[in-house]
Amino acid sequence: MKCIFTGKDADSSEHVIPRWLQMRLGLADQTMIIPNGTTLKYKHHRVPAETEANNRFGLIEERMSRGIFDPAEVYLWALKLHIGCVHRDASLRFDIKGPELSVHTGRYAI
Repeated sequence: MKCIFTGKDADSSEHVIPRWLQMRLGLADQTMIIPNGTTLKYKHHRVPAETEANNRFGLIEERMSRGIFDPAEVYLWALKLHIGCVHRDASLRFDIKGPELSVHTGRYAI
């Protein structure tokens, strides 16, 4: 799988919704419904990442968690959340509860 930050081969994974936010809001064991209809626990909503890029982005998230950031970092963080959600949805093309029917197309998988 490719890193969502760099496009290089991923060697780790990134929480789409950061762990600090999951803990702060009590979301880790809560479930969310992604656009394809699959339900996932927030703690399992992860995407592939390259360790170095993941660590660099972690610095932005650390500042976000403390409320000290600049507007460009807010934009990058919101973009990461959006792209992470889109990527995760695309990686589960079919509803894992009923994989024979694609929620995206309403057609049966071949």
